[in-house]
Amino acid sequence: LEDSWIALTGLLSNMTGLVVISVAGTTTLMFTGYGLLFLSMLSTPVLRSKMSKLGDVSEQGALFASVACVESLCSLVSSGIFNSLYPATLHIMKGLPFLFGAGLLLIPAAVIGTVECRERKIDYSVFTGTATTS
Repeated sequence: LEDSWIALTGLLSNMTGLVVISVAGTTTLMFTGYGLLFLSMLSTPVLRSKMSKLGDVSEQGALFASVACVESLCSLVSSGIFNSLYPATLHIMKGLPFLFGAGLLLIPAAVIGTVECRERKIDYSVFTGTATTS
């Protein structure tokens, strides 16, 4: 599998697990949702690998430092957003923040899919063989 497909598999696993957790009404279904999250950590190392190939070797330290800063900032902001979103949507649906998180994962999936489609180069060659009949 190519790197992009592995990252998309991780995102799909994460989205599937979050959707199952959002509708879970029993303990068994909740654990099933967490079981579906088992491939969710595939995306991070694959994306870091792809990013390391983009820059020069001397720029990798700055790249990974900025990635770590963005990850920390996202973790800080997301805890505030989701902790305030849950009580605000509790009367609508208990699992709405999980569906919101799964919906947010569509953004990186679309970006990775778009980049993969643009990177794919199909080389066509003209067939110059002659047909033989018996």
